Amino acid sequence: MNTHRKAINFICALLVLILFYSKDETKNAEVEFSSASDEKPRLLIVEETSDRTSSSANVIYSTMWRDKIKSMGGEWIILDKDDNNLTQADWVKDYFSLHRQPLPWVVYSNNGKIYSFKLPDNIDKFLNEINR
Repeated sequence: MNTHRKAINFICALLVLILFYSKDETKNAEVEFSSASDEKPRLLIVEETSDRTSSSANVIYSTMWRDKIKSMGGEWIILDKDDNNLTQADWVKDYFSLHRQPLPWVVYSNNGKIYSFKLPDNIDKFLNEINR
């Protein structure tokens, strides 16, 4: 009986560790970087170009979100996940360093806050995310 109890305790401890370390990566997250301190909106999309779907391409290449960011005086960049030639601005390096799974992933800042989320599958959902 004692061996049975030890096995159950071990399994319970293992489950607690799994639950503790597993995260729902599709939830929006707010993080802080010094480069987010200005009010200018900035947006990074990270993708695996070879895995691009038609729905993600429709969102990525939409002029609707680009026009919105541009009208607010903001900037954006779209990078492949394997891009290792980060000679861009500090904000791009900061945003690119965030955990970003599953792809395609978006890091967006506005009004001093940074949001990190999975690229929505349509432009309306994407505009909702950047209209915070």
